[in-house]
Amino acid sequence: MSQEPDKQNRTEADASGTRRKVALNSLIGMSANVVYLVSRLAITPFILVYVPLDQYGLWSVCFIIISYAGLSGFGVNNAYIKYVAQYRAEGHTEAINRLVSTGVITMSLFCGGLYLILHFAVPLLIEHFAIDPKLAELAAWLILGSAGVFFVDLALGAFKATLEGMQEIALVRIVWLASTLIEVALIFILLPLGFGVHALLYALVARYLLGIGTYLFFAFRRLPGFRLHPGLFSRAPLGVLFRFGSKVQTLGFIGVFMTTFDRIVTTALLGLEATGRFEIARKFPSMGASVSAAAFDAFLPAASSMGAWWSGPEAPGARQKIDKYLSLFLLAAVAAALTATPALWWADPTWLPRPRNGTWLPAVLGIGVGLLLLRVFYRRYRRLFGHSERLHSDELSSLYLQGCRYVNLINTVLLSYLFAVAHPLIYAWVGPGFEDSSAIMMVLTASVWINLATGPGTSVMRGVDRTGRELEYALINLVLAALWIPALTVLWGMIGAAAGTALSTGLASIYFIWRTNQAFGYRHLDFVRQTLTPCLAPLVSAVLLGATVALLPHSNRWVVLAWLVLAGVLHLALCGLLLRAGLLNREEWQNLTSFFTRLKNRAQ
Repeated sequence: MSQEPDKQNRTEADASGTRRKVALNSLIGMSANVVYLVSRLAITPFILVYVPLDQYGLWSVCFIIISYAGLSGFGVNNAYIKYVAQYRAEGHTEAINRLVSTGVITMSLFCGGLYLILHFAVPLLIEHFAIDPKLAELAAWLILGSAGVFFVDLALGAFKATLEGMQEIALVRIVWLASTLIEVALIFILLPLGFGVHALLYALVARYLLGIGTYLFFAFRRLPGFRLHPGLFSRAPLGVLFRFGSKVQTLGFIGVFMTTFDRIVTTALLGLEATGRFEIARKFPSMGASVSAAAFDAFLPAASSMGAWWSGPEAPGARQKIDKYLSLFLLAAVAAALTATPALWWADPTWLPRPRNGTWLPAVLGIGVGLLLLRVFYRRYRRLFGHSERLHSDELSSLYLQGCRYVNLINTVLLSYLFAVAHPLIYAWVGPGFEDSSAIMMVLTASVWINLATGPGTSVMRGVDRTGRELEYALINLVLAALWIPALTVLWGMIGAAAGTALSTGLASIYFIWRTNQAFGYRHLDFVRQTLTPCLAPLVSAVLLGATVALLPHSNRWVVLAWLVLAGVLHLALCGLLLRAGLLNREEWQNLTSFFTRLKNRAQ
């Protein structure tokens, strides 16, 4: 069955203009996140001077809880972006008004109810996370305070999403950066005044309220005819919001679980101090990811405004979909169990039944049954997933392929540097005593690099309303992580938790990229050659950089910091030389230089 596009008559000039806007928005978004990265690097050692490590770990746990509470709006915000982009391309401003008015009213009521539930659930959460009773009152105050501002942002997130749907990504990132810098400034002011960990909450409230007010102002200014009124509430846009939003919502829940599960496991098995050390280790990889992820914000509205159509078998019904996802879930579960069980037995043989009379027959039979189930579920997977739809759109194909090529390059430049200098970077940042965090950081950096490669595909698939492929990826990641992270944490402690995260995320990410390439009809080896060849430049540079790390003296943090800055400059210079030497073709190099020239002229 075919799905004809709504806008097949788009001109090549329109498509070219869209790609240029995506590139500009992506660059500004990433630049804003670089500044954010620098500010966070500066603030964390300062915080640790005034806030004890257990309270800093408590602040991290607080954000885990709020992340799950805030998931309720994840899908709705993505729905705003998709349909504002679509309606604006069609010239239907009134449809945008009904969509946003309905969404704001509904989410405000929902967030009010959710906050009330959270208020009564706080004692249970404190008990669940095994928080020290001496910190219980502080924990309750931080959770409810941060939840309040998060829910206000959630209820009024439509204004930021409206600007993103209009492809005003640059404006959104600038506002976000300005409010973040104000938060940092307040922390620097309030902590020396003796506010302690309370200062982090006060600064957070100021950041979000400023951002919400500014997004509201620009939404009305940049969209002529934009209105917000209770009389515009309608059941039709409510269905649009939650039909698309519920699919993305599920993905968002799994995503937040995946980004927090390693810390949940370390808190439960290793304690709050271990969580604080783990948080320090993941700071650089997560901030590096945020720099690149900012580029993805521009892809969703662009993909939503482009024409595309599908060919292939008829769309499966609800029962068939459940059958497909269940088969994939069971296949991943059996594979994860077959690998996790030996790891746990190696760590602590007493938790498994010992062989009787010197025979390992029960264990052998168990492995045999596992392998048989693995074969059965794999054959079932091949039957259900063997035939796939094809996506037809030259515009989307070009957007996806170029996005993967350049996003992978940017990711590799940044993350290869972090991987190579992990140990001196942690030392220069927080001082001695955190040597275990550097190894964890290296593992998490590798995990982030693989996961970020899925970004363009994720945005494109959401833009064409094919979130099922992302759900496949999420299910695999969920199952593998749920078994591997606890098993490897028992085996190797914090480094095991990081390894479990990297393995589960890496395998799931590779699967998603394979499925996306399948939709576009790309040969996988050709895709690797086209999108990863430029990455050889930063990888070579990082190897040379890492070889010099052992020669660096660690006696003075300022000396190490200066060396890291110099190493970063040399890394960028060497990457540029290698790219110019042939890893980027002449046309790409000319486009790159002309792009920065236009950007400079526009700034002037």
